[in-house]
Amino acid sequence: MQDLHSPKLLRATAIRLALRYALIYALVMGSALAALRFTTNRYVGTLHRGLVADMTALTAAHETGHLSAVQQALVQPTNHGNDEAKFSLLLAAEGYKLAGNLLRWPQESAVPLDGKVVSVWIEDNAIPIPLDDDEAYWPVIATQFVGSERLLLARRVAQVGALHDLTEYLFEVLSAAILLALMMSVTLARAILRRMDTISRTAGEIVAGDLTRRVPLSSRHYEFDALSSRLGSMPCSIGSNSWCAGSTKSPTTSRTICAARSRVCVAGWK
Repeated sequence: MQDLHSPKLLRATAIRLALRYALIYALVMGSALAALRFTTNRYVGTLHRGLVADMTALTAAHETGHLSAVQQALVQPTNHGNDEAKFSLLLAAEGYKLAGNLLRWPQESAVPLDGKVVSVWIEDNAIPIPLDDDEAYWPVIATQFVGSERLLLARRVAQVGALHDLTEYLFEVLSAAILLALMMSVTLARAILRRMDTISRTAGEIVAGDLTRRVPLSSRHYEFDALSSRLGSMPCSIGSNSWCAGSTKSPTTSRTICAARSRVCVAGWK
């Protein structure tokens, strides 16, 4: 039997078909995931620009009206139920809260005070609304004023988080599906090559003159069993035809005996 681990296994039809369909499936799903991520990134970019604009406006208010102007701007009502609700926190230099609707400064992640948007983990005990998890991953922007007061702005992005989770889930499903398809194709290719090697070896022995050779049949009656059965009947026909060719009996009698010998041979093998 030929080595099933040889390059022949990689050239098997089952492997090539599995690779072809896996590649097509990966291209289709990859394109869909890329489009989803592109849309999500554009949406997140819009939120980031909104945070920068809000911070710029509050910084300008601090420069013109000092800290009271910032406090006044932060007491504006905010719809916490909105998927894009705004959250803020203004802390005094001593660390106590001056304004804003966040309950405390995020503790788990270090928030840079450079006026740039970053995404950080915010604990649920710092957020005044119920969350599905014990923390939220939101974009924030923070700065420190001349008097050492710290200002933090955040945006709720529940939909973006759900989209990111969906993208990761679809990627995991895609990877698992491709891996499973390849594993199944390897198993199928091994089974096909094993039967083909047996049939090919038996056919070679019959061609070499050994008419006693037969391909064993399985009990499942697969397509290969039909091929094996037809190949197994060939030695019977060859043997009967050889006897008929040397028979001295009449043509009618010879044909009758040849047909009977062939039927008996095939029936005995099955």
